[in-house]
Amino acid sequence: MKTKFTLLLLLFVNFLFAQNCPSNTTSPKALIAGDSWAQYMWDDGTHNKFLDKFGQADKDLISQSLGADPGPGHTGSEYAISGSEARQWADQTNYPWISNVISEINNNPTIETVILSIGGNDILAGRSEGGWYQNMDNDVPGAEAALFSTIKDNTFSIIDGILASHPNTDILLSSYDYPSFTMSAFNCLFYACAKRTDLSYPGDPEITDAELNQMMITVETERISWLPEETKLFFDNSIGLTHYYYGNGVDAPGATNLPEQQAPFSNAFFGGNPAYQSLRSNFRNGFDPIHLNAETYEYKVTHQIMNYFLPKYRSDVTTTLFSNGSNQDGWTDGTTTGTGAVRIGDFNNSRSYKGILSFDTSTIPSDATISTVSLYLIRNNISNENPFTSGLLGMPMIDVKSGEFGNIAIENSDYSEVADVVDAGCFHGTVSDNGYALRIDLNAAGFAALNKNGNTQFRIYFPNNNTNADYIDFNTGTSTLDSDLRTVCLAEYMGDARPFLDITYSIPVPVELISFTARAENNKNVMLNWSSAIEDNFLGYEIQHSKDYMNWNKIGFKNASGAGNYSMLHSNPLNGNNYYRLKMIDHDQSFEYSDVRIVNIKDHKFTINVYPNPFNQQIHIKGLQNEKVDLLIYDTMGRIIYNRSFEAGFIQQDFIIQMNENLASGIYMLHVNSENETSVIRLNKL
Repeated sequence: MKTKFTLLLLLFVNFLFAQNCPSNTTSPKALIAGDSWAQYMWDDGTHNKFLDKFGQADKDLISQSLGADPGPGHTGSEYAISGSEARQWADQTNYPWISNVISEINNNPTIETVILSIGGNDILAGRSEGGWYQNMDNDVPGAEAALFSTIKDNTFSIIDGILASHPNTDILLSSYDYPSFTMSAFNCLFYACAKRTDLSYPGDPEITDAELNQMMITVETERISWLPEETKLFFDNSIGLTHYYYGNGVDAPGATNLPEQQAPFSNAFFGGNPAYQSLRSNFRNGFDPIHLNAETYEYKVTHQIMNYFLPKYRSDVTTTLFSNGSNQDGWTDGTTTGTGAVRIGDFNNSRSYKGILSFDTSTIPSDATISTVSLYLIRNNISNENPFTSGLLGMPMIDVKSGEFGNIAIENSDYSEVADVVDAGCFHGTVSDNGYALRIDLNAAGFAALNKNGNTQFRIYFPNNNTNADYIDFNTGTSTLDSDLRTVCLAEYMGDARPFLDITYSIPVPVELISFTARAENNKNVMLNWSSAIEDNFLGYEIQHSKDYMNWNKIGFKNASGAGNYSMLHSNPLNGNNYYRLKMIDHDQSFEYSDVRIVNIKDHKFTINVYPNPFNQQIHIKGLQNEKVDLLIYDTMGRIIYNRSFEAGFIQQDFIIQMNENLASGIYMLHVNSENETSVIRLNKL
């Protein structure tokens, strides 16, 4: 296990700031486990650096790593093992990796997430070691599907083993990106040349870069298909991320798609341009075709944070308010004011800078019970020492004024005007560079002072001075986003560079839901049941259904009965995941939603047969259903080269697709889409 200076710095800073905040001390919230991608991300210190950058410095990620697979019989406590394979992890008699993860969670019960990077080495093992290779079905029909099934089973051995001991833990599957097997002849000899040969079919031309990329897409498509089988399973999509931020030698940075980040993933979930490998400069060294360098991994980790961790940590937020800006945000030292930044720190022994922020908090309902408030600021400048890490000026403080310190505009009297609450929160973050976020969690007295009828002002400062000008400038409510593609921070995530308040509150509701369940009946219908204890001045329940967790449709309504039990049968649900929720509506038309319930229906499956494969010019399809069907064929660049739709009632025993005689040889993807499901078949053009 490797010790990181940056991790120690974060621990020190959070210990320093947590002295007034004993309930907000640093604690491990996640661990990273698996193969060399897990090992490198941990050894680089990437996650904790960027959790700090996004204002979450108190939520640590931990791991224990090994730089090489030690083989069976190892007794160490590590679980981020370079070269490890899913089949090794599943072999718990000879490898301790699963038990090591479980032991780490036992020792750190605050852990909520396991980032799991595994399976890549099972694929890259190649023909010589029982892994994937091109056209392997030519040797043993069904060999490729069997390999993927084995990798899935072994991966679920890890997932199920962790969840059996810690059922509330999330498992975040970490994906890979396009490799770079094209390098100098000398460097290629050390690994890439032999591995490219091993992944190619004997006697055929060696596998191309585009075909290697398509293999990565196939692997990640397979992983995405696992998600409906376990509600605690999530997916981090990196395919094409490197192309998006750095280009690929043909497409400029930002010219290709960003890989799709959120479930449910579409058919064309990948980003970048799969016709090209990633740039050599994005990798560890001239010999390495697989592992990204530290800077490039930072973008992968950034997207993990933006698309998984931040939504998780901010999931209970009721409302977000941005600061007023203009002349209502800024700073004062008692004799001078400024509105170009929120300045916090000092100029010399006699001058301290106190930052002032103004928010219109009148949108908080008067009957709201506030439970948490977090204030976020984003750094844009520094002078000399960073007072948030140096300790030279003491511990930072925040005061709250319900209303205004004087007038709403920044004025010198704001420096010493009496506040309603002094020292009202605790601070998280090193703000060690521009773009880094500082998070301030208000204590109970602090958020009780929020003005529900107008403005609330905050004053942020350090209690001491020294001879140097040690201060940080933060954005104000008139700040704009950085236009640089490569500048990714909390401002890009929020779509706004201004300071903001995350506020969680509850308001009295006239209904108390006791239970809400959904279950499949004969794998054809879904029975919904719910019950309530209180229904005071309450209208009723709108039952809503979704196929993608995003778009919801009303499928029924039940009038309130005054408290009791309710049920509804949903006939003919969709094949696959069906999502259900209750919209609980008051007589004044205000409403709130229940939790979502998921039911998976597996009644309907395509049984189509596609031949020949590989094909020359004709593709035959047997078994098309008597329903509306769309046929699409994509090339490796994601372009649609064939598109045909059939209305319900279409029946043809042997449907023939005649392809263009000039179609290039290579790999194509056939998508057969109905209203209920999608089947994807990989085609090989001779």
